[in-house]
Amino acid sequence: MADKISSVVDLNVGGTHFTTTLSTLTKYPDSMLAAMFSGRHVINKDKDGRSVIDCDGKIFKHILAFLRFGTLPTGDVAESVHTYSEYFGLNELSTILCDFQQVKLSTKVRDMQQQHPEYTKLVRSVIDNLTAKAIHKDSTTCIIIKQDRQNMHDQYFTKTYSNNASLNALKSKRIKVCVSKSLVDFDNLNTQLDDMFFLTANHLQFLGYGCNVLYHTSVDGCPDGWTGYQESCYHFSHDTEPWELAQMVCRDMGAHLVEIESAAENNFVTNELQRRHATSWIGANDLLIENEWRWASSHNRITFANWAPREPTNSNGNENCADIRNFDWKWNDERCDSSQNYICEMSVEAAIVG
Repeated sequence: MADKISSVVDLNVGGTHFTTTLSTLTKYPDSMLAAMFSGRHVINKDKDGRSVIDCDGKIFKHILAFLRFGTLPTGDVAESVHTYSEYFGLNELSTILCDFQQVKLSTKVRDMQQQHPEYTKLVRSVIDNLTAKAIHKDSTTCIIIKQDRQNMHDQYFTKTYSNNASLNALKSKRIKVCVSKSLVDFDNLNTQLDDMFFLTANHLQFLGYGCNVLYHTSVDGCPDGWTGYQESCYHFSHDTEPWELAQMVCRDMGAHLVEIESAAENNFVTNELQRRHATSWIGANDLLIENEWRWASSHNRITFANWAPREPTNSNGNENCADIRNFDWKWNDERCDSSQNYICEMSVEAAIVG
């Protein structure tokens, strides 16, 4: 038997209580809500007589706000509200929300998933490797999915960067993921692989692997603004800071002031600096024990050095931090409170799957 609907309606929506009017719920005659509260259907009631709608009240409140005042949701809930608007047949709201960026992205992802269901194999490979390396779901983790096409048609790579906030050190795991030739249409190879790696990154974020899962296609696999060399990524600053503040800035980016451990690495760093023509801080210092130079992050004693002639001099007894100067590209000790450019470094570790 159908219910007789009062002009004032008390709702229990997933445990959240609302009071609204019948005219609000039936504002759009072709909607499911209008049909539910037309009086032609039986509506379940809770023990207090409230009409029960089995969905999330936190999202449904945005449906009510639109029905009452035409208010649109914020971007962070637009996708969920769009789902509800389609379910309840509110075509007017659904059409508007289709222009929201998050809804566009969701629609794009759904279409891509239908076109490339094989992307789940990439997701499984990455997750298996993360699990094997004890990198579990963690709100402090940043994972970057990197595609490397150096071995076109045969194999591709992902990189994941796990940022342990307690260590302030960003380390990456290089994961070799083989993609079968049978999975891709070679006429559209680049587009399909872009889609598959994008979907992998998106799915990892959906599963809760990190507060930020990104996909990018930089050649060296380093984040934007960083340059890769061997197993590290380097950031050459455009701003200037005293040595200790420079170290803090690097740590805030999940890195540390560069630790140069070989002539080859030193050549790479100096070549990059010559293009920028900037004297820059490195991680070497003797702040703890005079003339015992150590790296700031690892605290290891320096085993390779490229000091300028007669350096370090410790002029005036207060030159305790090292830089690479911009005329002969040699190491020099300098006052730590001098403001200079700086070089940050994050390390990369290798791991193989499949």
